[in-house]
Amino acid sequence: MKLNNLITCSAFWLTFSFLHLTVSYHAMSTNALGNETDRIALLKFKESVSDDPYGVLRSWNDSTHFCSWNGVTCGHRHQRVTGLKLRDYKLSGNISPYIRNLTFLRSFNLMNNSFFGEIPYQVCHLSRLQNLALSLNKLQGELSSLNLSYCLELKRVKSWREQTYRANSH
Repeated sequence: MKLNNLITCSAFWLTFSFLHLTVSYHAMSTNALGNETDRIALLKFKESVSDDPYGVLRSWNDSTHFCSWNGVTCGHRHQRVTGLKLRDYKLSGNISPYIRNLTFLRSFNLMNNSFFGEIPYQVCHLSRLQNLALSLNKLQGELSSLNLSYCLELKRVKSWREQTYRANSH
């Protein structure tokens, strides 16, 4: 009888340990994949910048973790990009559609630069986005044409025309 209990107990702990390791590995690999997705999205954003007169994006390279790059803020828990603040750097270029892959992004501030072209519709899919500041750029199109309803947390939008909108206020 004691041997049966010992075997049952050992089997339980072996199963529990295996499940714990599997869940831990999944969490680590998901986090690592998310980190890689964020890194690639930031590098694609950098590629779309045609002029960086102050060299602010020079730190965006493989020698440092992207959470240490100029203008990038990451959450402490998952090391995912939560903020991109690149205002007043005289950057020019397009806003990369890869911005959509920054799924933890809460604040996106490109005010007072020279970004041009359309705002990519992919911005509409940033469900955690709370603040979007694009004023004082050379962007075309209308914010109203973007479906911002996916941005459930969006509280403040500043367009390039310095108009303030409130969407989905809680």
